[in-house]
Amino acid sequence: REAATQAVTTAKEILDLVQRDAELISSKTGRRAGNILRVHELLKRKVLLDIGAIVREIGISKPTAARALEQLEELGIVREITGQLRDRIFAYDQMLSILEKGTEPLPE
Repeated sequence: REAATQAVTTAKEILDLVQRDAELISSKTGRRAGNILRVHELLKRKVLLDIGAIVREIGISKPTAARALEQLEELGIVREITGQLRDRIFAYDQMLSILEKGTEPLPE
């Protein structure tokens, strides 16, 4: 029962996060919101992304994918995790945090 309750709570947290982020994107990015929202949709399925994955999955150009990720980073939705200039990977941090809840090691 506890696992089922936690699963429902996690699902609600994810839905709330995704909705809040989509509203933030729509309100802050104006006419560029379309491609940014498409990248956000992909992030819901793949919480770690690089530009190549975006190009393959949704069919936008590399510069468009890079701009979308930059906007998502400025909004605090994703974070670049490699520290590199090339082959960068971006993480949907808040989603990862929700998914990691309850996976901490048990105290000894």
